[in-house]
Amino acid sequence: MLCASQVLLASLRYRRPYWMLFLKGADNWKIYTVIQQPDHQRTEMLYQAWLGGLDRPYVRPKCMAHQPVWLSKKRHALQKARLEGPETSMEKYVLEWYKRFHSFEGTERPTIEDLHIAFDLVERPLDLSYACQLLNQCRNHYYVRLGDDSFEIFLEACLRVDRKDCASYALEHADALGFWNVSDNCRRYLTGEQTWYRRSPVDLLYYPLEENAERNAAVTSGAAASATIASDKVGAQERVAEATQTGATTLAAEASAEAEAEGDVEATDDEIARLQAELEALEEEMSTGGGEGNGGKYRR
Repeated sequence: MLCASQVLLASLRYRRPYWMLFLKGADNWKIYTVIQQPDHQRTEMLYQAWLGGLDRPYVRPKCMAHQPVWLSKKRHALQKARLEGPETSMEKYVLEWYKRFHSFEGTERPTIEDLHIAFDLVERPLDLSYACQLLNQCRNHYYVRLGDDSFEIFLEACLRVDRKDCASYALEHADALGFWNVSDNCRRYLTGEQTWYRRSPVDLLYYPLEENAERNAAVTSGAAASATIASDKVGAQERVAEATQTGATTLAAEASAEAEAEGDVEATDDEIARLQAELEALEEEMSTGGGEGNGGKYRR
């Protein structure tokens, strides 16, 4: 008598159809082996009708455990947007994001700049939730490498909606979330060592502005004083430059007047010389013409 080996007992080769031999990841695969039976076919058709998107009753063929790609695409195209009636700019951006990157129509991949735009659009706590979902997609679906300033932009978005605790959590789990670069100022700010996380290179103010009002007032007063000194220096330089320019203009006018006078003198001398040459030429012609006339008279 032949004994079934442990390999045969553990194998599903004879427990399910051959077309399921290399099937991977099918949940509850046994229901697809009896799908042609009346009760199971009725259940399957009800399930397909509940899913929707079809204009006639539909049941999967016996040799397919998953939905066909064309049906998935059709249902994805027919489904309503999960976010209906977008109110804020962030919600509109989320719909645009799903259309560009997360649908069958989209062929692009998001970049780190797209994620930074999402964080810049955060205006309320719900917007921050949407931005974190997009961060999750960039990190786990598209494997986008975050930038060196991504954590600072995320911190600004959290502080804008008064959720500093989210930034603190992100600091604790920076490696898991993909924030590979956290500046020392941001780290000290979140740990309470200092009251600012960034100093603007444009106006030299410390951010956030509410917590650094006194420091920024001192910077503003110092900047105003230095601006006054600089304006005085600039005014003095402008006055010197104006005086220099006036003197140069006067000298240029005098030089031009002298040049015009010299030109007039030279023109007068040239005119006199020309008139003298013409007078000499006329005298020669007159003398020559008179001699010829007398000679002809005597010959005659």
